Formats: sequence, C-alpha cells, structure tokens
Amino acid sequence: MVKRFLVVGGLVFLASLLLTGFTQEAAAAVPPLPAASLLILVIASGIFFDVIGVAAAAASEKDLHALAADRVPGAVQAIRLVRRRDLVATVTCDMIGDILGTIGGAMGATLAAQLSLPGVLQETVVRSALIVAATAGLTVGGKAGFKQVALRYNQDIVLLLGRVLALVESVVGRSLLNDRRAGRRIRRRARRR
Repeated sequence: MVKRFLVVGGLVFLASLLLTGFTQEAAAAVPPLPAASLLILVIASGIFFDVIGVAAAAASEKDLHALAADRVPGAVQAIRLVRRRDLVATVTCDMIGDILGTIGGAMGATLAAQLSLPGVLQETVVRSALIVAATAGLTVGGKAGFKQVALRYNQDIVLLLGRVLALVESVVGRSLLNDRRAGRRIRRRARRR
C-alpha cells in the first residue's frame, strides 16, 4: 500500500508539474476563446477517463466470458481490463483524471488572468473565483452525471475499450495488460503435460 502510494503519488506529481506548466503556457499564448475551448476539452477528457475507470470497476467478468466464448472481438481484452480493474481505475480515475482536473484548474486561472470584462468582473479576484468555480463545477458535475452512465452501461463501455485494446495489440504485435492468474494457469497446465 505504501509503495503504491509513493509510486502513484510521485508519478502524478511529476506529470502534473510538467503538464500544468506546458498547458498554462499554451493557454496564455492563445486568445481567450481558443483557451476556453482547450479548457473544455481538458474537462471533457477528465470526465471520459473517469467513465472508463468506473465502468471497469463495475463490470462483471462472468458476462464477458460468454462473449469471449462466442469469439466477440475485444471480449478477451475486456476480461483482462476487468481482472485488472484496480490498475485501470487507478490509472484512469486517480492518475489521468486527477491530473486533468489539476490542469483544468490551472488553465482556468490562466484564462481568468487573460480576461478583462467590464464592470464587476474587472476585479481579478472575482473573475478568477468565477472561472475556477465554473471549471470545478463542470468537472465534478460532469463526473457525477456520467458516473451513472458508466454504471448503467459498464459492460458496453468495457467491451468497447476491449475492442480498442485489441486493435492496439494487433498494431503493436503483443498482448497488453497480461493477466497474471491466466499466465500461471497456462504454465501449470504446461507442466502437467
């Protein structure tokens, strides 16, 4: 547990440090409208990865075995995703999703600094608070809303991810997310023969 905390925390720290600086520079270099579009893209990406993690955590391996028996493309890869649900959820929700949330907040602050609206919004503190609050509201609200979708359609989402993973594996030429238990079973069977 401590090792995982240190590894994941360290990786997130480094990735956030590098990516936040890069995206803040990018957001500051473009006009406010494209910067706002980039911010919405970052928020949507965070929601997307959260959906993946929740769907993988909620999916049933038993249902996917029936699809794998019928040789449905991506079913075997979907089973591997479900068997490694802790890793999938950690990477998608905790690492990528939280990094994108941090980047979104930094981009929101950069966007607030760029904007100079007449009236009360000329106050930097108010402007920053409104934009950062809107960023947080869209991020958390989007994740909460789409969590229901992820729970309801978890099998479909995981199977779609399995198909994408199968496509990537065919291009790369090797199996990704190997299941240790399946590997042990295969080795045991080979020894018996």
